[in-house]
Amino acid sequence: MSSTNKTEKLMLNLWEADDKPKRQDFNEDNIRLEAAITEHSENSSLHVTEALTERMNTLEGAAAAAEEKIGAHAEDASIHMTAEQIAALGKKPQVYRYTGDGSESRRHTLPFAPSVVIIFMNAAPPVNYGPHIITGTGEGMNYFCGIVCQDSNSSLGSSFGLTINGKSFTTRQSQGPINNGVSMGGFPCYNVSGKNYCVILFP
Repeated sequence: MSSTNKTEKLMLNLWEADDKPKRQDFNEDNIRLEAAITEHSENSSLHVTEALTERMNTLEGAAAAAEEKIGAHAEDASIHMTAEQIAALGKKPQVYRYTGDGSESRRHTLPFAPSVVIIFMNAAPPVNYGPHIITGTGEGMNYFCGIVCQDSNSSLGSSFGLTINGKSFTTRQSQGPINNGVSMGGFPCYNVSGKNYCVILFP
């Protein structure tokens, strides 16, 4: 005879001491177990199919590749601003002024080390073609406005006659159209005696 008690879900036999099990009882239990396991394993709503597993692996690989590319992009210093550059955005440009003394080379000590410097002579065009501004002889470009960058490799470049190294800013003044026997086609005019200059310092 079958067992006195049964399991709640699959109605499998639960034997008491005085029950007398038969082989048919065990066979029926096995059939119930087989049916329940088969129904569960074939239920696609409860399990991931092979196609879905492959799709998930593909997406996982794509996500890993995207993460790698994003990480490489984020760490590329050539296309992103440094912390110092970001901090500099909050700082305003400062103005430095001086009056030319006519010397060929003049060094100025700036209040800080700017990244970019723009200089121009007051009440003068950026550039003028004509005789040398001091001697009145020869012909060429007299440059009254220029730019210089702290980083010599900057794409902005630097104007001839201007150099900068940290807080040290040097301006040149052409002394004539002939330099060491060579005719100069351009004359840096960043220290003409008595002329006032304005220098904009960018952090």
